[in-house]
Amino acid sequence: MSARNQRQSSRPVNLNLLRFHFPISAVTSITHRVTGVLLFLGFFVLLYFLQLALTSDGAERLQAILAQHWARVIVLIIAGCASFHLIAGIKHLLLDLSLGESPQLSKALSWMTWVVATLLAAAAGFALWR
Repeated sequence: MSARNQRQSSRPVNLNLLRFHFPISAVTSITHRVTGVLLFLGFFVLLYFLQLALTSDGAERLQAILAQHWARVIVLIIAGCASFHLIAGIKHLLLDLSLGESPQLSKALSWMTWVVATLLAAAAGFALWR
């Protein structure tokens, strides 16, 4: 396409994705994918913690690690990702069963996903800092 035709085109040339307003169902779907990736990465951290817990001298080291706030924050992030991914996965299963396909119900289920996942993550945080 020549430069002249490109100037006359009504299509945007540079899209600024930060200016788009995505619907809550799209944000929920994207976050579901992101939490899946974070869970995959967090799985290795949990495997390391499991390895420490299964050895006699490692159990004391694991307790010392989990006594630090940064380790608790990492575990809380993993728990938050797991809770969101689980609830959003259930929402997607409902969509596969043709439940919640209307825009209003999809929006309500998306908000419900965020609320329930936040409550589960808060419960995990309460258990960690108790």
